[in-house]
Amino acid sequence: ASFVFLYRDAMGWTKSVYQMVLKYGIKPRLTGEDKTLIWNVLSASEDESYLRPYVNLDAETLPLEDSIVICWAWYVEEYNRQLAAGVPFLALRYNELNRDREASLKRLFSHCGLPVEDVIGGLAAFEADSQAGTQLSRSVTVERMSDDQVARARSLLARHPRQGNPDRLLADIYSPAPLVEVDGRS
Repeated sequence: ASFVFLYRDAMGWTKSVYQMVLKYGIKPRLTGEDKTLIWNVLSASEDESYLRPYVNLDAETLPLEDSIVICWAWYVEEYNRQLAAGVPFLALRYNELNRDREASLKRLFSHCGLPVEDVIGGLAAFEADSQAGTQLSRSVTVERMSDDQVARARSLLARHPRQGNPDRLLADIYSPAPLVEVDGRS
C-alpha cells in the first residue's frame, strides 16, 4: 500500500466542502443539533471540544463555514500526527495537481511504484466529471460562499495557534520540513 494525503488550501477546501454540503440539502445556517452535524460527519465524530475555542456552539445559529474551516485545521493536525508516527505519506496538494497535472501524477505514480510512463493515461481521468449523474456533479449548482463568509472563515482560522496559515504547504516523507511560504507559494 502507498499512503497519499491529497489536500487543498484551507479557503479552497472550505468553499468546496460548503458547496458539497449544500448539495446534500444542509442549510448555510445551522441550528439545534445540526450545529455539530457537519463537524461530526467531517471529523468522524471527533470530540467537539476542538471546535469550542473557535465557534460558539451555544449560539442559536452557527454559520456552516465555521465548522468546515476548523475541520481543515483538524485534518492538517491529524495528518501531521500520522506523519510523525511514521506513516510514509506523499502530501499532494490539489492546487498543484490542477496547476501541473502531469508533474503531480508523475510524483504520485512514482510514490505508488507505478510506471511513470502510464501518466499519460492517468491524465485522461481529468477530462470527465467523476461525479456526473450524482447530486455532487459539477452541473448541479448551489450558492457559493460570499466574500464576507470567506473573510469570516479566514479570520476564524487565523486564530488557530498552529494551523492559521490557509496556504501552508505540508511536509511528507520526501520533504520533511515545509518549504518557505510566501503568499501561499514556495
